[in-house]
Amino acid sequence: MGSDHVQLILHTEIRWLSRGKILQRFFELRDEIRVIFLETRFVGLLTDISWLSRIAYLADVFEYLNTLNLSLQGIYIDVFHVEDKIEATIKKFEIWAIRVEKNSFSNFPTLQSFLESSRECLSQEVKSEISEHLLSMAKILRKYFHQPDPNNTWIRNPFHCDIEKIENLSEQEQDELIDLVTNGEMKNIFDDKKLIDFWLIVQNDQKQLAEKPLRHLIPFCTTYRCEQAFSTYCYMKNKYRNKLNIDADLRVKISSMQPDLDEIMNKKERFHLSHKV
Repeated sequence: MGSDHVQLILHTEIRWLSRGKILQRFFELRDEIRVIFLETRFVGLLTDISWLSRIAYLADVFEYLNTLNLSLQGIYIDVFHVEDKIEATIKKFEIWAIRVEKNSFSNFPTLQSFLESSRECLSQEVKSEISEHLLSMAKILRKYFHQPDPNNTWIRNPFHCDIEKIENLSEQEQDELIDLVTNGEMKNIFDDKKLIDFWLIVQNDQKQLAEKPLRHLIPFCTTYRCEQAFSTYCYMKNKYRNKLNIDADLRVKISSMQPDLDEIMNKKERFHLSHKV
């Protein structure tokens, strides 16, 4: 039919990113689907501006949530990064709800493009539904992700904090923090290293001070590493190697350490085969 796509995308619970992609693909193929369903009861929905507007809105929302999920994945993602992203999303949903009531849809490109191409205006009913949905998502996120603790800001940047106002530090830890923030060499290390690596270096000389930051930073804040391990396992344990014991191989595969293969091979015992004349 001359379409940009030749098929719809099916959604599965395993591939969670597909949930947003199927809505976008369905909306892009809405005209072709309408032709297929001309003789069925579904054709009424595919010509309903309000229903299509809801689909376009959901496609945009899931696209944003997919982007948010991807931004939270990675080896060096810490709790502060997650808190920033969640706080930004909550505030965006709240202000987007206000913009929708004012007929501003710039944050929803699919919906905005659809309304412009169809030369239709969104009904007050649909605008209210979208606004309520955005506010409800903001409330749900706030339920699961509490506001960041202001007493932990010194962990994120110890060189820009008011030590006297930090409530969760003992007197000895405050003294160690003063020694740390007045150390120019440590300031250079902080600028060059990742946050977790910096506090691991601090631990060498100021073990008591570094204990709280490391307890806050070391725990996994997302399921990225688990999902990475499962994906690696599925890749290695396939039908061609279904009897392979991959415990040791899996550790090597998901480790961030790179083996020195030349050194490992040099330590191996070498066998010399005799040549027959």
